Amino acid sequence: MDYNLAYIPGDFLDTSTQAFDPVYMTKLYDLGFRLAQAGYPWRKTPPRMDGH
Repeated sequence: MDYNLAYIPGDFLDTSTQAFDPVYMTKLYDLGFRLAQAGYPWRKTPPRMDGH
């Protein structure tokens, strides 16, 4: 079985101010779009389980 993980990087410091925050959600979407457009490198192991 192959494992691919995409996640919000730790340097994304913005936070939500409400349960449904369209401004925050747009920032998350834009970040994901930019990462994918740049050829996002899938992680093959969960964070903190790959020895790094």
